Amino acid sequence: ISKQIRNICAIRNTLCGTTGSQQYDSPMIQARCYATQRHRKLILEAQKRNRQRKMQKPVEKPKKFLRAKNADKLLLRPKRVNEDHLPELSANADDVYLRMFFAKPCYPAAEVIEMHKETHHPTILNDPEALLYAFVELDLSLKKKNRYRENFSGTVLYPHSFEITKRQKRIMALTKSADAAREALEAGADVAGGPNLIKQILSGEAEYKSFDYVLASVDILDSLPQLRGLLKQKYPVATNGTVGADLPALVTRFLHGVDFSSSSDPNELDYGFVQVPTGRLNMETDHLVENIKALLQTVETYKPKGTNPGTFISKVELKSPPSTEYFKIKYDDFLPEYKDVKKEEQESDREEAAEQAG
Repeated sequence: ISKQIRNICAIRNTLCGTTGSQQYDSPMIQARCYATQRHRKLILEAQKRNRQRKMQKPVEKPKKFLRAKNADKLLLRPKRVNEDHLPELSANADDVYLRMFFAKPCYPAAEVIEMHKETHHPTILNDPEALLYAFVELDLSLKKKNRYRENFSGTVLYPHSFEITKRQKRIMALTKSADAAREALEAGADVAGGPNLIKQILSGEAEYKSFDYVLASVDILDSLPQLRGLLKQKYPVATNGTVGADLPALVTRFLHGVDFSSSSDPNELDYGFVQVPTGRLNMETDHLVENIKALLQTVETYKPKGTNPGTFISKVELKSPPSTEYFKIKYDDFLPEYKDVKKEEQESDREEAAEQAG
């Protein structure tokens, strides 16, 4: 029926000579086209509104000024603070002074530990078992100009151990000697073995992914390359201390030692630092001092080859969260070569001052 109606309308339009919008159409076709016409009308109205909106002037939003505390975060400042040009605080006789005109005071390590123990007393912060962290600032410059040391990782074995986390480390020891394997197990290794253990790892019979460290003795190095693809970063390498002649001592060091890693700044390539826990405040002060000494001596072993002695460590601070206080310590008490360098610098400064005065 609709086809017949359409034919009748077409004949009528031809006879009447009507075109365009004057043409007659069936009611069914008009109803079908009504939705399309309405949609086009909405589109035209939306386009008109957009043109009017573009012609209007945008409303300027009031400018907001950054607060000082937010602005400081956006500024690029040198990480290393040099206070060599400032006089020491001991030269000032007054109790009240302007901090900016004097170098930050440097204290013995034992005195700083006592300061932190006071602030963490139960009557103040009430955290007498808080961890004591050592912040060690480093100079990563190499002997060659514009060359810098890469980040490094290591493990320090403190003379006085303490608990950081309750999680127990898992260690795998590889050696050809049956006696060394037995001693490694007695030292605390979870698994110890030789070529047979390597075959089990390659075949999938022995699990290796859950181990924190894979240690190896020197006598089994020729059998290790086939494990490189499986162990990846856990592969024993002499540079990170996971290979040695005394395997039980290695197990003891990595089982009870504290791991640390250095960090550098992409904008200041010669600047680096290490932040490591050295103990808890409820420990004896002398024990904490000995732990700090062990840490600094261990970090000093990562000094770039060929650089002058007494230049790798530039500053050491002690801090103990949740307190935000940190204090510089006299780290040259633990590293004699740094004390000698400071004496030479002081003598050269005196000679220059005498020449200028003369």
